[in-house]
Amino acid sequence: MLLNAKWSDEMLAATEIDASLLPTVFESPEITGTISSSAAELTGLRAGTPVVAGAGDQAGGAVGIGIVQPGAVSATIGTSGVVFAATNSPALDPKGRVHTFCHAVPGRWHVMGVTQGAGLSMRWFRDQFGAAYWVMAIPTIE
Repeated sequence: MLLNAKWSDEMLAATEIDASLLPTVFESPEITGTISSSAAELTGLRAGTPVVAGAGDQAGGAVGIGIVQPGAVSATIGTSGVVFAATNSPALDPKGRVHTFCHAVPGRWHVMGVTQGAGLSMRWFRDQFGAAYWVMAIPTIE
């Protein structure tokens, strides 16, 4: 476990949640258990296979495309639109415009700006303004 990784005392007090009710805090690659015999039988996985804490979709994807060093940035558009940047320390925005989380890489953080309707917005724009262009731009095979 990462040194000093724990639930926020301030947030626990503000929400009146007893810390003993919450699970242990782990880093993404830490082994948190293994596949049991009964789970192996149900899933086809091998009993004893390590289970790790894991990561959120953006942090996991960032590792896959190399966004792990401070200053490295990616932008993706799917259902949501995300600008994701790796950092060495939390970068809190008092206005809440970007989110700061632990990265999937131990000891790193990431900031990201998210818009939930990016893909739908692009589809709307295409449908409103781009349909004629796409019809004219697609070559026909004769």
